[in-house]
Amino acid sequence: MKTFWRMMGSSEPTDTDIVNAIRSGQDARVNWAVRWLYRHKAYVTTFIWTDAQRELLRFDEQFVNDLFQETVVTFLRNVWDFKYEPSPNADLRTYLYKISYNKYRTERRNTLTRLGHEQAYALGEDEPITADEVLFEKERFTIVEQLIDQISHSGGDLIRMFDFQRMSHREIAETLGISEAAARMRYHRSRQQLNDILDTYGTSY
Repeated sequence: MKTFWRMMGSSEPTDTDIVNAIRSGQDARVNWAVRWLYRHKAYVTTFIWTDAQRELLRFDEQFVNDLFQETVVTFLRNVWDFKYEPSPNADLRTYLYKISYNKYRTERRNTLTRLGHEQAYALGEDEPITADEVLFEKERFTIVEQLIDQISHSGGDLIRMFDFQRMSHREIAETLGISEAAARMRYHRSRQQLNDILDTYGTSY
């Protein structure tokens, strides 16, 4: 197993390395692990930027930061309570994504309900936005995610970062640790894959 000092180097740690560092209780190792967790922020919160009602819900950059911070805190607590163990079938990043997505769904539902009541009050109506309307928006959001997930795993990340998070090719390259030219080429390849999928629905991207 890698020593802590080797882990502190440039090589990417395994999920087990991160879990062991967190459970060590040593401030330096826990802080190091948290820094690695933050490298997954763009992926873990990508789905927020695909939400068609994000601006209406006022889910801005500060909201994204707060949501990811809550996700990290929950993950740390689960590790310390031995509710999470590294698995060959699902990586740590996927686990973080699920925590974040569940928190987001709860916050989105609560916000839509609150906005519905505010709208009903402003219009002098008795009923807020209906459950069917909320469900329709959730299904719409799920469809977008499913279409993007049909292309390669890294390809989906590239489309989310460039088109929804408005990251430049240079920023994407720095995030992924590749050249800007490679980031640009991978993005266009991923976009073509998505267009091929959308062609079956009679539309394009």
